[in-house]
Order: sequence, then C-alpha cells, then structure tokens
Amino acid sequence: MAKLIKVDGTIEEVLPDNGRSFSLGELYRHTGSELVEILPLGGVCLVVDEEGMLKGRRLNGFCTNALGHPIVGDVLACELGELD
Repeated sequence: MAKLIKVDGTIEEVLPDNGRSFSLGELYRHTGSELVEILPLGGVCLVVDEEGMLKGRRLNGFCTNALGHPIVGDVLACELGELD
C-alpha cells in the first residue's frame, strides 16, 4: 500500500482508484503537480513535484531526512508495480 507523505509531517495510506496501480492523473492529484518525477529507491518509488523547488514548495522534512537531500512538497511513496 502506498503512502502519501505530506509536508506537514502527516502520512496517509492511499490506494489507487482501480485498486491496482496509480494513473498519471492520480499522481498529479497526490503531488499537486502536473509535472512529476519518479525517484526509484530499490523496489520503492517516490513520486515528487519535479518543479517543486522552482514553485517555492515547502520542504518535506521526513523525505529530506530519509534521503539526505532536499525534497519539497507532498510525496507519494509506492511500489514500482503500483505505477500505471
């Protein structure tokens, strides 16, 4: 099950609308952006707003601490097989 890691520190479990994999529209909705970047980390992917820094999005402290470099905006963490 995927997790939406928000900049306010909350983490929500989320499911794809079809129960199997996230559509591009769902990735846009969860990240708040129509330009997303997928950061693969082994069997897990982080879906982020590719232009988040340019847009002045807030720092995502949880993801930044976990990765060791700045990540901004809400992040969808899911398994590679959950991407459509």
